[in-house]
Amino acid sequence: MLVKRNRLIIDTNLWISYLLGLDLNNLTDSIRHRVVILLSSKELLFEFIQVAARPKLSRYFQERELVELIDFLKYFSELIQVTSQVVICRDPKDNFLLALALDGKASHLLTGDHDLLSIHRFGQTSILTIREYMGGKMKPAGRQASSFHPSTL
Repeated sequence: MLVKRNRLIIDTNLWISYLLGLDLNNLTDSIRHRVVILLSSKELLFEFIQVAARPKLSRYFQERELVELIDFLKYFSELIQVTSQVVICRDPKDNFLLALALDGKASHLLTGDHDLLSIHRFGQTSILTIREYMGGKMKPAGRQASSFHPSTL
């Protein structure tokens, strides 16, 4: 019997938190071993790169850490060509994630954004915190940015 794999969108705020030390190793292992399917889009990757380049954030991690994470995202993501237009979120800048969820047939959108979390569900997509998705099996700050290596991804 085929097991249906979760199709995940992980919001930029969680990847930034990962660069800053949030332990997402259980999740990145699941992505690396294809237990779940990571969905992305050009817009989401662009937003992540823009946010990570902000001086107030970039001083907390090395450029090579960012490049390794971008390479991970590009390699392990199913890149979705987003064509839907969605206008539902209180913060219009977050609507692109809902359009990605729709076009990518996402089962889950993982975020820390309260505007998105307040929606709870969008079509077939559950909108959850990472802690809710992982069932509480995560540490708040287990990885030191200076010890970031591709092998942890």
